[in-house]
Amino acid sequence: MQIEKIQSPKTTSDGYNLAGIAALLAVAILTVIASAAFAFAEMPTQGASAKGNRLSSDLPASCQGQAWGNWSEGCLESLSGKAGLRRIGAITVEERPSENLSVLVRQTPSS
Repeated sequence: MQIEKIQSPKTTSDGYNLAGIAALLAVAILTVIASAAFAFAEMPTQGASAKGNRLSSDLPASCQGQAWGNWSEGCLESLSGKAGLRRIGAITVEERPSENLSVLVRQTPSS
């Protein structure tokens, strides 16, 4: 009886091939991450707010301390230069008659 030596299908050269592929994959991933990091590092930073220069004039004294769109009649008159203006708007109020029901109601603001 003669015994033959059978070689394993996995040899050491296969192990080197897999290690080489894994190393190339790792280098490719690191290259992508590094290029993205350099791209973000070169982005310019904004000093002041981009919208800060859009309102070039100051509000009249009658409008100081009032929120935009919620101006009094006196403030509206000084902004437009016309007399007899009135505010028009609506306030949305939520009412909950039961636990799983929400009703939204529009109301006119009281002066």
